[in-house]
Amino acid sequence: MRKVFVAFAACLLVAAPAAAEAPAYLPVQGFLADAEGLPVDGDMTIRFALYTADLGGVELWNETQVVPVDQGFFTVYLGDVTVLDLAGFRDHDGLWLGVRVGADPEMARFQIATTGYAAFAQYAGDAATLGGTPAADFLTSATPIDWADLSGVPAGFADGSDDGASYTAGTGLTLAGTTFAADRPVFEGWAQGVCYDTEAELTAALDDNYAALAHAHAWGTLTGVPAGFADGVDDTGSATYTAGAGLTLTGTAFSVNFAGSGAAATSSRSDHNHDTTYVNEGQADSVSSAMVAADTLTAADIATGGCGSLEVFGTAATNAVLHYGPSGLLGQANTWQPYATPTGGVWIEGSDGESGGFFADGNMAAIWSPTDSTVNLTDGTVVGSTLLALYDEDLLPGTTPFNTATFVFSQGDTRRIAANNGAYLSSGGIWTNTSDRALKEDFEQVDPQAVLDRLASLPITEWSYKNESENGSFRHMGPMAQDFHAAFGLGYDERSIPTADADGVAVAAIQALHRRNEDLARRNADLEARIQRLEAAVEALAAGR
Repeated sequence: MRKVFVAFAACLLVAAPAAAEAPAYLPVQGFLADAEGLPVDGDMTIRFALYTADLGGVELWNETQVVPVDQGFFTVYLGDVTVLDLAGFRDHDGLWLGVRVGADPEMARFQIATTGYAAFAQYAGDAATLGGTPAADFLTSATPIDWADLSGVPAGFADGSDDGASYTAGTGLTLAGTTFAADRPVFEGWAQGVCYDTEAELTAALDDNYAALAHAHAWGTLTGVPAGFADGVDDTGSATYTAGAGLTLTGTAFSVNFAGSGAAATSSRSDHNHDTTYVNEGQADSVSSAMVAADTLTAADIATGGCGSLEVFGTAATNAVLHYGPSGLLGQANTWQPYATPTGGVWIEGSDGESGGFFADGNMAAIWSPTDSTVNLTDGTVVGSTLLALYDEDLLPGTTPFNTATFVFSQGDTRRIAANNGAYLSSGGIWTNTSDRALKEDFEQVDPQAVLDRLASLPITEWSYKNESENGSFRHMGPMAQDFHAAFGLGYDERSIPTADADGVAVAAIQALHRRNEDLARRNADLEARIQRLEAAVEALAAGR
């Protein structure tokens, strides 16, 4: 049964200033009729609520009362069940009253008349007092305060005298009033017999015990002279020296013996050049690794063909350099070879079966896989035949199953690109984000209406990326990351918009629009019913003429 509610508020009843904490009441009178326009009689359960807007907004207060209705008319005092917070009238420019009778939908809201804002009386009624005390009972900053009017004065000051301990001057000091000073005659008496009395006395003492700065001491007056110097002769003793192999001694001069043959007892000159090749004794045509110092050879030191049948990485194939394939040739793998001659780049292959490997030359670089092994992510997801799998250094795979990958490029199954955080690119070209509740925290409720309001003011433009400027047909539409971040504070920074955040904003805005449509639908239904009753009343008046 639909009800019609016509209400008006007289004024807000508040207590006198002396009882500022007493509750306030908002009297409301109204008229209730059923869908046929007939007055309602009896006790009705009515819910009242105050909002900050006529649609949506925030509900500040509500209460439900059982209201007696007599011939459609009723009077109710809001605040009788739930105390009215008068700060709501102070803090908002306008408030709207919502009314719901029984299980019926809430009627269109009514704006509270200006008389309702008598609520300010609770806050301004005693403005002429401070805590209920008149201003005349307080002293101004310029009013002097008598010592006798103070309370809590320490006992030491209660007699009005700031006295304390007394002091006297001891030996060596004098006291004049409150000033201490050194007693000079006493200090001079102490110095007698300890220090020299006159300059002449001090000079005589110095002359008797110390030499002048320019005085030259004789060798014979020195004490503690080492025995080797005591005779005054600086000789070398009895030691003699001889020339060893490769050296010559002439008089007191040693010299090096130079010769072209490089014999053991001679040395080669710095300008000497060897005109032949050398190997270790007993090795006619080879140089072992033990004969070459580390990091001493460069490519320029080895002539063409100087390495002979060089093998690296342990393959038995001829001339194999970083290559494990059966062909064993640099740049000549059996499974894939971009050039017809062995002049390509560098190959690294995993086994004789031509499995996964790496190739690079001056034009390209490639990494491939046999695509016949299944790789699992660390979260247990089966990726399938793998083209490339990336691993943390602490989680490198061993034997099968390879279930420690963090990022995988796959050839088949349902995922072409997969990461261990749950995000992946499907085989159909759809990027899927991780949205598992178990991976989230710090949940907060969202006000859809606030999201819609911010979204409505977000600038939306059409644009192109700078790195797509070569083809002007690439056009895009959407907000700037800076505007999006300023409006919602979402994402990692103000230079990007995560797809999950953009989707979340859109869903919240849709919810707000849905609620607004429901409010408008209820309001339209109430207006249509009111118009029908008015039309019926007009027809009745016209028929009675």
